[in-house]
Parts: sequence; C-alpha cells; structure tokens
Amino acid sequence: MKIINTFVFKIILILCCVLLFDGVSVFAQKELTIKDSTATQILRRFLQEREELFYEYSYQIQTRSGIFGNQSKEDLRQANKVLLEIVDEDNKIIKALDNLLASQRFETVNTKIETNKKEQKVDKLLTTIDSMYAEKLILKSKIQAADKQAGISTMLMYLGFGLALLFAILWLGKLSEIKTSNRRKPTR
Repeated sequence: MKIINTFVFKIILILCCVLLFDGVSVFAQKELTIKDSTATQILRRFLQEREELFYEYSYQIQTRSGIFGNQSKEDLRQANKVLLEIVDEDNKIIKALDNLLASQRFETVNTKIETNKKEQKVDKLLTTIDSMYAEKLILKSKIQAADKQAGISTMLMYLGFGLALLFAILWLGKLSEIKTSNRRKPTR
C-alpha cells in the first residue's frame, strides 16, 4: 500500500510541475502583450506625425505667394522641406515596422522553442509515468508472489507443526505402552 501511495504522490508532484511551467508561460505572454502594445503605440504616433506632415505639405503645395498667384521659390522650398520631413517620418515608420516584425518573429521563434521544450518535458513526464506504472505493476506482482510464497510457507509450517504433533502423540502413545507393558511384567 505504501508503494501505491508513493506512486500517487509522484504523479501529483509531476502534474504540479507541469502546471507551474504553464503559469510561467502565461506571465511571459502577458509581458509580450505589453511590449507589443508599446511598439504599436510608437508606430501609431509616427503615423499620426506623418499624417500631420502630409496635411502641412498639402497646405504648402497650395500656397501661392508669388507674382500672378504662382508659387514662389520660397513656397517650393517650404513644400520640399515638408516633403523631406515626410520621407524622414516614413523611414521612422519603416524602422518601427521592421522592429515590430523582428520582435514578433523573435517571439514566435521563442514561443515555438518554449512549446517544443514543454512538449519534450510532457513527453518525458509521460514516459516517467509509464515507467512508474510499469514499476508499480512489477512491484504488485512481486507482492502477490511474496504473499503467495508466505501462504505456502505458512501452510508448510502448519503441516510441520501438525506432523510434529502427530509424531509427538504417537511417540507418547508408544512410550506409555512401553511403560504399561513394563509394569505388567513380573519382576524377577
């Protein structure tokens, strides 16, 4: 019975370890969501800045302060300056997207690695459980064999006691016959 209790205890311990590892994984996933939302916020801020610059560019393109209502060189320079700022902002957006994608790729790879590690741990735990179950069956059969052997030993012991008692009774009977026959014989 003690062997079975130990076996159950080991299974419970293994299951607790699996649940603990899953809890750590959930915590890491929440942390990833926070990082991703920060990267997303940065990206949104860049997109908003770009949108503002584009509206400024649209305004600069429509500005006509030259002679006869045409654009002056200064108007064109201002529009080009805003256009270059838009290009810079586009580069920031592209870098932010690259960083976000790289982070997501990295996290996807990490998640796959963690999943593989967990699957390997689960496989090892299942293998351990299977081997422990096989060990339990072997021990159970040994206990049954020992119980059977103990039953045979007990039976042989009782048989030996019975035979010893029978021989003792027969010997005592023979001894009392000898004594009574010695009493009947006349003494010379």
